[in-house]
Amino acid sequence: MQKQELMILCSLWLERCSVQPVIISTIKLAQNLVGKYDFQVFDGIIVAAALEANCDILYSEDMQDGLIIENRLKIMNPFHDVSPNSTY
Repeated sequence: MQKQELMILCSLWLERCSVQPVIISTIKLAQNLVGKYDFQVFDGIIVAAALEANCDILYSEDMQDGLIIENRLKIMNPFHDVSPNSTY
């Protein structure tokens, strides 16, 4: 794929998504989450940003699949082998 094609695809993708800025409140929330859930620092920032964006699901192959954070956000591994009896 050529750079120009990639840039067009990125622009189209960004039009359909919202981008959550990392601000002071995000970092403060991340600090609490790192202590409470034993996240790595950058994972805590990602989770904090997802919470601030009012996300219901955060897809991650690195974090604990199925973990519910603050009774609001569920971590889901998109590569998890889902069985017919799964609650996903």
